[in-house]
Amino acid sequence: MISYLNGILTEKEINYVVVDVSGVGYQVYIPVLDHSNLPQIKEQVKIYTYLYVKEDIMKLYGSLEKKALSVFEKLISVSGIGPKVGMGILSAMYFNDVVMAILEENANAFSKCPGVGNKTAQKIILELKDKFKNYQVSKEDANRVGKTCALDLNEAIEALQCLGYSKKVSEDIVKKVTKDKKDVELADIVKLALKELSR
Repeated sequence: MISYLNGILTEKEINYVVVDVSGVGYQVYIPVLDHSNLPQIKEQVKIYTYLYVKEDIMKLYGSLEKKALSVFEKLISVSGIGPKVGMGILSAMYFNDVVMAILEENANAFSKCPGVGNKTAQKIILELKDKFKNYQVSKEDANRVGKTCALDLNEAIEALQCLGYSKKVSEDIVKKVTKDKKDVELADIVKLALKELSR
């Protein structure tokens, strides 16, 4: 098991990064909401990882947050939830919001997550509520925000496409939610867009 990677960031896209560890480049799929908190290319980065192995598939999934990865591992333990859907949930909601939705049995909170209908949301709540009953919400987690970055519509559009929306839908919704906004974080654009799309 690869618990984490600590190396040099050589590539960063909306939903994955490549980390050079002693001359070996590891591709890791990450939540879209992690993107704003990534360091610059050629800088040091530590990513907590989960190695997904199934038949002839081996992929690394990860997050900058150890708790987020823990939530991801619990999500994919639910029958019918694979790593793509699990990462999609963490790309639409901060990990702390996922836990709170489960503990509060708020199935509607998952409505903005692509590929998660009410039935699937209920299943997540049913299977994970007991596993999170002792989860402690820290003030830091509750107030977590990404680093401020300049408005980048293209990145937001690409993020929505990674979550399964068409290019046109992504372009239209990003244009709508960023109207009259000068500076806004990528994660907030995505969250606003997903909220609008779930209506």
